Amino acid sequence: MNISINQNTIMQCGTEEFMIVSAEAGFKGVELRIEKIRNTLYKKPIKEIINLVKKLKINIVSLNALEDFSFVPEQNLEILKAECNFIGKMCEMLECPMVVACPTRNVERIDNSLTDKDIIRITKSKLSFIENIFSKYSVQVGFEPIGFPEYSIRDLNNTRKLFKESNVKSAGIVIDIYNLFRGGVSPTEVKNLGNLIALVHLNDAVEDIPFEKLHVLHNRTFPGEGTANAKEWVDLINKESYKGYFSLELFNKEIWDMKAGKAANLCYRKIKNFLCI
Repeated sequence: MNISINQNTIMQCGTEEFMIVSAEAGFKGVELRIEKIRNTLYKKPIKEIINLVKKLKINIVSLNALEDFSFVPEQNLEILKAECNFIGKMCEMLECPMVVACPTRNVERIDNSLTDKDIIRITKSKLSFIENIFSKYSVQVGFEPIGFPEYSIRDLNNTRKLFKESNVKSAGIVIDIYNLFRGGVSPTEVKNLGNLIALVHLNDAVEDIPFEKLHVLHNRTFPGEGTANAKEWVDLINKESYKGYFSLELFNKEIWDMKAGKAANLCYRKIKNFLCI
């Protein structure tokens, strides 16, 4: 089983230190924040970063995240194109195979009359648009539905419709347990997703916060220690013959307050115990 850690989980250090402590803890993959790796590449030659990755014997799993892409106005598509080319070039230089893309927030501020059908129609156009750009860099788009009320696509039902109607060639779906749990999605809904699953974000929802009060960033905990039934999610995903990475993504201040190495060791121990590996 391939396990990875997202840089959002250990943000208290720079990218190079993040990769070092993650590899030393035992992780075989890392997901990098776009803002963090951009800052690194503005200061360090790419060869130094690639040599470090090879020395640590880790894989860069994805860059996170292209956000709010799905409702960019048609007249502004050159801006989205430029951003995708920039991220795609970073992926190419880093030998990173995937970029995570998140749906637009607060669509009602754009047009409060839009139905789910309208949202899918508009999103599928933009998904095809960005997929075509990233394909030039041999980069897969991992679309991540986010189950909080302010996001445009929140569940797997509409995500399935999106993929069916858009005829994407290589894009896949990022399963984030916490995000989908908040969208009311049952673990059983991953059935028959099969090869569409591009990446799995491991996390859970803290027990002492009412469901409707959960925050898109804050109330995450280690899988198996909350109310989202993370074990069932993982078991059912494995039954779909998923062979990709299970990647820990938390936005947890208690972890951010630790020294980076201690945080990485704790995260690896927790994931290893949860996955029984």
